[in-house]
Amino acid sequence: MRTSQGGIFVLGTVSHAYLEFDVLGGGKGRELVAPISFLREPRTTMGGVNLVAGFRFELWREAVPDDAPELVLIPEGSPGAGGTILLLQKWAHDASVWEALSVADQERAIGRTKADSVELDDRPTDSHVASTDQDRFGKIFRRNMPYGTVTDHGTMFVGFSSTQRPLLTMLESMAGLAGGVRDALTRYTRPLTGAYYFVPSTDALQRLG
Repeated sequence: MRTSQGGIFVLGTVSHAYLEFDVLGGGKGRELVAPISFLREPRTTMGGVNLVAGFRFELWREAVPDDAPELVLIPEGSPGAGGTILLLQKWAHDASVWEALSVADQERAIGRTKADSVELDDRPTDSHVASTDQDRFGKIFRRNMPYGTVTDHGTMFVGFSSTQRPLLTMLESMAGLAGGVRDALTRYTRPLTGAYYFVPSTDALQRLG
């Protein structure tokens, strides 16, 4: 691998690092993915490190062909083939109210355990997990990235899908438009901005260039 470099989401603080690597030689996808999958988050007196590893579509398709992320790519033969639909949102958090909740109340709002992120067997219908159930609304790829300062902070949400529909229906569900049950997390965070974008494939960009 080449020397790592800061990624596009790097925050520029000592508490956060986002590294991207290039692969050298003719390494096989599975040979590259397997060692990284064994990485574990080191625990510290501050509560641990949030470690996230991501792979490009092409590498993941080679390593795990039965679980390739084709669902986020517009299929061949359709306008924009090879591209994807992106939902980008900025959410502001009311951290003081959230931190005042007990761990059990936080888990009920999320629908997962806080320590190990295991989905609750008896998740409430207004939990975030229930409001954005991919088995119900459709599969997407999503990521949350923190932003801001100690006094003003929140989350940048990115969600990818081959169509806009799953992203839209999840937002409607969170707002309570799909059955009248509002997502519990929206009591502690609010959207500031949001927009949909079309992200073309690299092949399409190269043809334009």
